[in-house]
Amino acid sequence: MSGQKMPVTRLAKPPKAEVTWVNEYFGGKHNEASATLWTDSNYGVVDLTFYCNMKTFNKLLEDLDPNDFTEDVLLLIPKLEEHGPVRRGAREKLIEKGAEILPQMYKLLDLENSQLRWEAAQVIKYIASEESISILISLLDDVDFDIRRIASNALILIGRSSLIPLCEHIAGNYDKVNVRECVHYVLTELLTKNEHDENIDLLYALSNFRRSGEAIPHLAYELREELIDSPSK
Repeated sequence: MSGQKMPVTRLAKPPKAEVTWVNEYFGGKHNEASATLWTDSNYGVVDLTFYCNMKTFNKLLEDLDPNDFTEDVLLLIPKLEEHGPVRRGAREKLIEKGAEILPQMYKLLDLENSQLRWEAAQVIKYIASEESISILISLLDDVDFDIRRIASNALILIGRSSLIPLCEHIAGNYDKVNVRECVHYVLTELLTKNEHDENIDLLYALSNFRRSGEAIPHLAYELREELIDSPSK
């Protein structure tokens, strides 16, 4: 069943036979009830032991549509709200799954839960797929500074394929200070020394927040044309 979508019902306190009572919770932390979900008998018995407090998982189900997630990813999401090695371990397992889980991580970005958003952004960052460029660029004006910085670093990890979409985006969003700051940071990291020198006016305009930046669209499109002509410069 791993990797396949399946019906998931909201946790209530199930009959005793359907609850796994445990003494150990994530390497020693006691948990009053580690719930075992069972699918409808028509699908066969599938043991989904969630190593999380029932109340926590219920709260997650209020914010998430379980049908948007595969079983293996859904099992890991509650662990992203834990501390230390549990959270890191869950994040690493998600990263290992690669680009196929990116649409599910995008869903987490829509939540108000700041920790899950942070973790989803980190997973997207380290998967470093060109598929995520447009999503990452949209995060450059996020209200959360940490999300903006993760998105910027993710674009740097993806590399020069981010540059042309960035130029196009800043041309239409030059009036947004957060976007200007992030684009300046990414360009500074990805442009070669020659490109940096040739586009010093653009970089200055991006960083000079006292001015409106009306020159930015023209300068950004000049860089875009240069990159199209010499993509691997």
